[in-house]
Parts: sequence; C-alpha cells; structure tokens
Amino acid sequence: MEKQYETETDGELKTGFESRKLYVSVNADFDKEGRVTPRSVTLPTTGRTYGIDRVEGCVRAASRKAGGCGLRYAVRICRQTAYLYFEDTNPGRWFVALKD
Repeated sequence: MEKQYETETDGELKTGFESRKLYVSVNADFDKEGRVTPRSVTLPTTGRTYGIDRVEGCVRAASRKAGGCGLRYAVRICRQTAYLYFEDTNPGRWFVALKD
C-alpha cells in the first residue's frame, strides 16, 4: 500500500497519494557535524506554515511517482507521516509529492 501524506489545496489540509512535485520553503537546523533537521514547511500555494513534530528518518531515495532524487525525510506533520525531499542539485531545493 502506498504511503499517504498531508498537503494543502485552496487553504484546506488534505491527504492523498504521491504523484507530482510541489517545491516548498523549509526552515531547518544544521548541527556542527553537518546534519540537517527540518523544523517547518511553508507551502507556496497559501503561504501557510506547518511545524514538523518529529523527523522519523532520512535516507537517500528517489521520488518514484513525482520524479527527482536526493534525501527523503520521513516527518510527522499534524500527526501524519509525510515525505519531504531535498534535491541535491545546485542550488538544492525542497519538495513534497502531491496528488494530482
């Protein structure tokens, strides 16, 4: 079964299955060893910011349905697991996968 995530469409928070990219702004902490911990995500569609309750893991992975690869962070937002990707391009960009 595919993993679900939360996203915002027209000001409403909805759950769906992954299928396309939405580039987002991310507030993150960097420690002295160079590890990145995302703290919040701001969606460009509404400017609404969601705090990240917990980072459950980080692995190098590809977004099979939305395309792109880099680091995939499994995060908890509003008591739901979401996948936040960091594309290690120049410059690096963050995205979430959205339902069409």
